[in-house]
Amino acid sequence: MTDMQIPHSRSSEEALIGSALMNPESLREVQDIVAIPDFYIHTNRLAWKALVTVYNRGDSVDIVTISEELGDTVSFTYLMELVNKVPSSLHGKTYATKVRDTAKLRKGLEIASKIAKDAYKSEPDINEMVADATKALNELSTVDDTGKPLFKVISDAADLILERIEMRNRGEEVEIGYQTGIGYIDRNFKGLKKGWLVYLAGSPNVGKTKMATQLSAVLARQGAGCYIALEGDEQATAYRLFEGKLGASATDIEFGKVDPSAVIAAIGEFEELDYDFFYTPRLSVYELRAYVAKQKAERDIGWIVIDYVSLLTIPGVSDRNEKDEAMSAELRRITGEFNILTIGLDSIVKSGANKILSLDDIAGRFSKQHDSDITFGYSDYRAIKGLTPEIDDYERKRNCRLLGVLKDRHRGNKGKIMALEQENGLVTDFVEDRSKPYI
Repeated sequence: MTDMQIPHSRSSEEALIGSALMNPESLREVQDIVAIPDFYIHTNRLAWKALVTVYNRGDSVDIVTISEELGDTVSFTYLMELVNKVPSSLHGKTYATKVRDTAKLRKGLEIASKIAKDAYKSEPDINEMVADATKALNELSTVDDTGKPLFKVISDAADLILERIEMRNRGEEVEIGYQTGIGYIDRNFKGLKKGWLVYLAGSPNVGKTKMATQLSAVLARQGAGCYIALEGDEQATAYRLFEGKLGASATDIEFGKVDPSAVIAAIGEFEELDYDFFYTPRLSVYELRAYVAKQKAERDIGWIVIDYVSLLTIPGVSDRNEKDEAMSAELRRITGEFNILTIGLDSIVKSGANKILSLDDIAGRFSKQHDSDITFGYSDYRAIKGLTPEIDDYERKRNCRLLGVLKDRHRGNKGKIMALEQENGLVTDFVEDRSKPYI
């Protein structure tokens, strides 16, 4: 076996060292993933050992300090080259995982070689050989040991329950998760929590973006977050946000038919929000992960809205079904890893138009729904058929929507249908009294 055939990744080793030099705090996490012997290239192994040693000693991690730690074993120029060609300092965990996994492949080859050597013995003990090989292979598993005894799981939950009981006894309100500002949702769900992946699915032009924009403004009052738009543009989003504040249509706003003092007052309110709007016509799920990681580190965001998820790309995957499955699984990982509320707008199949939606009407692989915590179906007025209050006002009825709960993993709301009304950028409960906007 030649050197070129031995599994290793020079680029991942170099990228990991370069990213650690640029972002030393990443060592807190990645040194638990990759060990010094995992580096195949001797120079990189020495450099990584110096990085870990200096960091754990509590000294400043920079090129000068690391170069002094290395002495004459690795040149200062080599370290500079690694920093200059690292793709991104945000992907340290990805680089570390690649280095670790290729090291495990080399270990796998060693185990296979030992099995072959033992098999050539004159009278090999088959059971002993299998037992040794099984033990060695099990040690290569990359599955994290995250199991907990049942009593520990129950105890942790009980602590929270008892704490909330005490709060109620003191007359305090128990709030869990983000409020949406839409009465039906807030009354039924009692807050959308961090760590939840929520899909809002509906046909084109039903008003998903209008609703998501309104939700984002309400979420931003409660904590930092990001609206990620893969279609539309910044100006259209600004008009939608002004619609809700000014009670005027986007057309009237665009043509200047609004009170300038109200516009100025709205600007002041928006300025107070920790809200990042990111418009890009093309974004891969891996770029999304890097963006969320950066926003989490810099602003400690708690929520994101993705408009919309079907436009996310998966490099190297062309099949639509495979893409949907991989995309949703990655969104699930991002949501959990960074502990954020993720609201993703989604599309439906043609057969889902003009009716109350079901999970079967959501576009793409059904496996997406296994990843979601909540899935809403947003249908227009043609699907109503008597589910809203009986009124003669056709314009009001035309502006009605039905928000169906297609899946709710946590709060038991599956099957609920909530009649909503949208007018001048606001989405509210369909009620006779419209004097209390939610935004």
